Amino acid sequence: LTTLSQKIENYALDNGAPPQQLQDLMVKPANARNWQGPYAKESELHDPWGHEFGYKAPGDHGAFDLIFYGQDGKPGGDGYSADVGNWQ
Repeated sequence: LTTLSQKIENYALDNGAPPQQLQDLMVKPANARNWQGPYAKESELHDPWGHEFGYKAPGDHGAFDLIFYGQDGKPGGDGYSADVGNWQ
């Protein structure tokens, strides 16, 4: 989560704002002013169980929210299925 957050921040430094979607870290979007990517690989956009991370920009907790949904890959849950956000 920390590594991917840093890649999003690098994108934001180059382009003035976080990407609208995580795929923009791999492929230059039309609105990117100074894209210096790719910033991430496809495999880095998935958690250890192969689920996509949750992402929202602008976020509810900052410039962007990046969410790891746990082992089940779904919002909510306890234990191994608990959610963790980049703001926590």
